[in-house]
Amino acid sequence: MFKKTLAPAACLLVVGCTTGIEDGRFHTGSSTVAASADYGIVYSVDTEGGTLAAYDVEADEVRAVDVGARPTRVARAGDDLLVTLRGRREIAVVTDLGGELSVIERIPTGAEPYGVVASEDGDRVYYTSSISGTVHELDAATREELRTWAVPDQPRWLALHPSGESLYVGSAYGGTLSWIDLETDAVVGLDLPVLQGTDLVDFQEIDLVSRVTGDPTVSPNGKTLIVPTLHVDNESRASAGNGGITVQYYAGAGGSSTRFNPVATVIPLGDGGAPVVSETEAIDLATQTSNRTVVNSYVTSMTVSPDGETVYATMETASTVVAFRLTRTAGSSSQGPTSAVDRGMVPVSGGSTATMRAVLPIGVDDGPTGMVFTTDGRAWVHSFLERTLQRVNAERAHEALAPSGTGEATYDINSPPSATSAVVVAEAALGADEVAGRELFFSSTDTRMAAAGAGVSCSTCHFEGRNDGLSWPLENGPRQTPSLAGRVSLTEPVTWTDAVATVADEALITSSTRMGGSALGRSAAERIAAFIDSTPEVDSVLKGSDDEAIARGEAIFNREDVGCADCHSGDAYTDNAPYAMFGLDFVLTRGLVGISATAPYLHDGSVPTLRALLEAVNDGEMGDTGMLSGAELDDLEAFLKSL
Repeated sequence: MFKKTLAPAACLLVVGCTTGIEDGRFHTGSSTVAASADYGIVYSVDTEGGTLAAYDVEADEVRAVDVGARPTRVARAGDDLLVTLRGRREIAVVTDLGGELSVIERIPTGAEPYGVVASEDGDRVYYTSSISGTVHELDAATREELRTWAVPDQPRWLALHPSGESLYVGSAYGGTLSWIDLETDAVVGLDLPVLQGTDLVDFQEIDLVSRVTGDPTVSPNGKTLIVPTLHVDNESRASAGNGGITVQYYAGAGGSSTRFNPVATVIPLGDGGAPVVSETEAIDLATQTSNRTVVNSYVTSMTVSPDGETVYATMETASTVVAFRLTRTAGSSSQGPTSAVDRGMVPVSGGSTATMRAVLPIGVDDGPTGMVFTTDGRAWVHSFLERTLQRVNAERAHEALAPSGTGEATYDINSPPSATSAVVVAEAALGADEVAGRELFFSSTDTRMAAAGAGVSCSTCHFEGRNDGLSWPLENGPRQTPSLAGRVSLTEPVTWTDAVATVADEALITSSTRMGGSALGRSAAERIAAFIDSTPEVDSVLKGSDDEAIARGEAIFNREDVGCADCHSGDAYTDNAPYAMFGLDFVLTRGLVGISATAPYLHDGSVPTLRALLEAVNDGEMGDTGMLSGAELDDLEAFLKSL
């Protein structure tokens, strides 16, 4: 069954009085959307197109401005809009005056700035430099950097407590969630719930691996932190059948856990936003629509209604917003649109609970990533794949989830709430084939790609076109998820040990044998490959640096006795050839571009860090670093971090 245990951790503080935000519509978490000071305009980023759009709700008009390469998140500080530019190491400061959007300033950042939040009074701004592994505090008025904190595992997503005393950081890898105490500068790692599931082949209890997958938020009253998490089974072995995996991904309504389990991790907050981890709740978000179609995907954002009653979770690959009440009500556990809201979760010791909720699915455009409330309680969902904003009837959703006099949710399964017609806020920046391939890459509902209800898409493991930091039990043993950043076609044949000729061939194999899809077809697979080739390379920490250590490291890399360049050659730093090593007869040489951002390493993910990898290859089987000093290893590592 699907049950929860909490890893041992100190109780940080007891729940006490706390301070909320003045306007419940203000975003406490990072997001792809923001609202103007009067909440009459919605701003949204278009990553591929490099624009920030402004949609005037009353006038029904859209304006846009070019801001730079790969805008990722937007926040409002006073009247200024701050946009992280993942492709430029900058934050663009944008004003919207007299009906005209203008970039008035650019703030330098570290590698790949991602999440950004501001205090409600507009005095402070916080942002992440994900590849640099840092979180920064700025004076919003002067743009002066006030403080910097090191946070592990590529920090991306942020939420700021209304008191201004606590900042919460979600990282891309390792299930890492951090609390920065802004009063003491301490960075504290928070334990996510450890959920237990059932092995899908051997039917033994196993611990699921947790990941943070999107933008968290703090409730308007400041009493609750809500974090999107995905809990996955990467242990169940593959069973033979038709040359691939025949494991059933979704066990069905009322069943046990599946491979992919979306969860809202709800953490009570005490004075100043101190997390009370011992009272964490895990709310299962897998659900069903009115026609009993299973809705399952990772969650990209959490947004709380201004009254603090209802939470909206965007499911990126399921084209769905899932709503649930933040406060548990009697009788709501088995009511509403699904009988699979819990799938066997039970309370455990230590004060933490795995709770049940009525969960309401609302269909929206493809690729929902963020949500914002504007005037008159209107809620707008931003969907990046279709570049749209859609209004959601939040009042009806709230009413549907409210308990009746008997304590039961009043949702009518035959008449679900739905979003309004969409407003297109950005033009397509990719070619037609790339757009079509991207739709497939980010879909867990297209049965050509995945089994119905599986909750898996290409992007589930290749998160944002990169990797999830996990190894998976494939047909021929454990294999680490490779990053797909940059032009993967330059490293064909692909995969670790199978020498699949092209990326399109691998898309066909993965969709049909590992994801449970059917009849994808060659042309569709070619479109997926076209999209993958359009994704940008990782902006490595030392890329473009003139650090002398890089030149020394490059010389070491090319030394004949070290042997790195014998196999890692060319623009992609690979000869695309197979070798016998690590007990395997056939291992393809991996490209090294962006290698510093793709831990863990080797085919089975058994080496945790880049430095550990350099220290391990000391016997000539894969190069020989055995004769290098510590300083020389430092230089070699610096060179690899520049690729």
